[in-house]
Amino acid sequence: MMGSMSAFRSPGGWFSFTGFGDAILRGSLHHGRREPLMHHTCRWIAVVALLSTALGCGSSEDATAGNAKQDAASDTAGDQTADATEDTEHDSTPSDGPGPDGSWPDGGPDAQEDGAQDAPADASQDVAQESAPDAGAPMYLVSIDHQASPSRLLEVSLATGMGTVVCNLPAGVDAVNYHSTTFSREGKLYASNYENATLDLIDPCTCEVTVIGPTGVGAIPGITANKTLGLYGIDTTNDHLVDVSVFTGAATVIGSLGADFTTAGATWSDALEAGSGGLFGLNGATSQLYEIDATTGLATATQTVTGVTIGSVGIELHPFDGNLYVCTNDAILYKVDPGTGVAVAVGAGMGHVGPCNNLAAPWKVVACLAD
Repeated sequence: MMGSMSAFRSPGGWFSFTGFGDAILRGSLHHGRREPLMHHTCRWIAVVALLSTALGCGSSEDATAGNAKQDAASDTAGDQTADATEDTEHDSTPSDGPGPDGSWPDGGPDAQEDGAQDAPADASQDVAQESAPDAGAPMYLVSIDHQASPSRLLEVSLATGMGTVVCNLPAGVDAVNYHSTTFSREGKLYASNYENATLDLIDPCTCEVTVIGPTGVGAIPGITANKTLGLYGIDTTNDHLVDVSVFTGAATVIGSLGADFTTAGATWSDALEAGSGGLFGLNGATSQLYEIDATTGLATATQTVTGVTIGSVGIELHPFDGNLYVCTNDAILYKVDPGTGVAVAVGAGMGHVGPCNNLAAPWKVVACLAD
């Protein structure tokens, strides 16, 4: 039970209810007569306001603090939404931690949390990023000279057409006829093994060979990257366009080419089929250039290559300079105009011991190879 209280201590000192009340009561009389009720009421309202301030109830500081808390909560919710959007943009390249100045380049730990929520979108972004050409523009081709002893990987200059030895293939595969090579969009070098009908992976810096697996079909002398991270190939045994798995090596038929290919090569172009992408194909028996529909496999004849007689086939559309390159029996690099079929020699020879039957252009910068 509370006792009566005539005074209390406020932040500004001791406050007396009794003295204050007497002062109000005295103030309600003016020269011996009572003032109007309105004056009396206004004074009591003033008293209540003063008491509220003295007790710390509803002070302007409290209101400001309360508003600040509400604003902070509101701002936090807004910031979290903004952070989530901002972090999504950074999630595709997460950092390992804060930088030297203590800042997080990718938005910090919350960005990594947001990354888990954004995983489906990020996965699509990752594929797009991995399949896009690097900005470093490696202006060269590579080719395996399988008639040299041992077989060797050459880096071929686009300016001179001359090849320089990068590395020798290891014993056991040094005499293999790799009659087609290609870089995938993610920068891996694949080769079609003619003897064993397998898809092999070759390290372009060391020439170390890893067998991916059997294709399950006959010879595939024309393998090339597709629009994402996989491979296409021309199966000349059955005259089919096939999809080649980079995980197992197995070839899956897409459709009939509708033409009889002997020696052959293929290369991907993003520009064909009105920007949907398709393949250029070259038939060594007829020097005929084709455009191949990646959905149906149908090959449509376009131009006959002139300026060189085609036998063995290496063909590659370079993703950086946009030119179509061809090599054949004389092992000279040619630049071919796909609109006319005219071939123009680049240099006097690539350095092959025998005919050239494979060309590959990198989509990504290969650290050990010069630009």
